[in-house]
Amino acid sequence: MRGVSIVVPAYNSSMTLSILTERIFETMDAMHCDLELVLVNDGSNDKTWEVIRELASTNDRIIGLDLSRNFGQQNALLCGIRFARFDTCVTLDDDLQHPPEELPKLLKKLDEGYDVVYGVPIVSQHGLVRILCSVFLKWVGMVFFRIRRATILSAFRAFRKDAIGGFQDLQGPLVSVDAILNWNTNNFAHIKVRHERRICGKSNYNVMKLLALSTTMWFGYNFGRSPNRSEGPPYIIREIAIKKLTYIGLGGN
Repeated sequence: MRGVSIVVPAYNSSMTLSILTERIFETMDAMHCDLELVLVNDGSNDKTWEVIRELASTNDRIIGLDLSRNFGQQNALLCGIRFARFDTCVTLDDDLQHPPEELPKLLKKLDEGYDVVYGVPIVSQHGLVRILCSVFLKWVGMVFFRIRRATILSAFRAFRKDAIGGFQDLQGPLVSVDAILNWNTNNFAHIKVRHERRICGKSNYNVMKLLALSTTMWFGYNFGRSPNRSEGPPYIIREIAIKKLTYIGLGGN
C-alpha cells in the first residue's frame, strides 16, 4: 500500500481545520493509501492548537506539532516535512483554497516518474494586489535569476523526499521549500487544479511578506546554499500531539 504524508502549516485556522481534515481523509481513503496528516501550528493566536489536539486525539493518523511562536509558513513546512515518515509528501494550505479533492491529480502525475509536481490554479482566487505582486515576482525570477519554472511554483505540491534530500540538513532562519526542490532536481511537472475562494478570514501575506519570501527563494535557488549549518533549527517545538498522547517540552526535532 502506498504511503503518503500530507503536511499543512496552520495559522489562525481554527475555523477551517476540521473541514479540511475531513475532506482530506475522505479523498485519500478512496485511494486506499496509508496516510498520515501532519498539522503544524505556527504560533496561532486563536484556538488552532486546541482544534489540532482534539483532531489528533480522535484520529491516530494525525500528528500535531505546536511551534513556540510564529516562525513563518516556510519554517512550519520544513518542520512538518522533517516529521513526515513517508517518502511521498504533499503540502497544501490551511484555508481550503487548495481543494483536497484535487490531491489524486498531483499523485497520479507524480507516479509518471516525476520528482516534484506543482498544482497550478486554473483561475486564482487571490485578491488583485496579491495576484499582481505574484506575477511580478515570478517575472523577476525568470528574467534576472533564470528560473524557468518560476511561473509554476505553488504551495500545492507533491514530491518524493528520497529524490530531493536537503530537508534534514538545512539550518538557520532563511528557509524556502521551493529553493530546496529547485536546487536538487530538474525533474518537475505541473498540472492545472481548482483554486477555491477563502471561506473565512484573510490571507496572512502582504506585499512585504511576499517580497521577503520571494527574495529568500530566488537567492536560495541561485546560489544553492543553505544558511549557516552550525546553527540549530530556527523553530522550537513546544508540544506534539500524536496517537492520543501528548509530549510536552521539546526544543526542536
